[in-house]
Amino acid sequence: MRKFLPRFRGPIFWAKTVQSVLLCAIVVAMLGAGRSPFDRIGHQLICTCGCGQILLECNHVGCTYSTQEIAELRTQLANGASETAIQQWFVAKYGATVLSAPLRGGFDNAAWIVPTVVFLLATGGTFLVVW
Repeated sequence: MRKFLPRFRGPIFWAKTVQSVLLCAIVVAMLGAGRSPFDRIGHQLICTCGCGQILLECNHVGCTYSTQEIAELRTQLANGASETAIQQWFVAKYGATVLSAPLRGGFDNAAWIVPTVVFLLATGGTFLVVW
């Protein structure tokens, strides 16, 4: 006769599970920690030359757009503007397409919520079909 796995797995299994979950939560929480404001903001903006790359990572030879925008970013930081104010300044000058991710709030929340909901519904639907 075939033995089935017991439902109760024991305290060692649950201790390792809790440790794994806590480790994952700490790693996610520490992503981006210790970066300078220049790096944080520069990685939240896109170069406007049309390449679609992050501003600080635009690697076009002689790209005047990225050098100009990086200089503007340095100027804004030197003036003591906050990160939100700098983002709003770039949006006012270049439009919302300069942001690498939509801002939180208002209708932009849909850009954060809809993909997650669709993924969860697709996963649940796939589970039901397979089951």
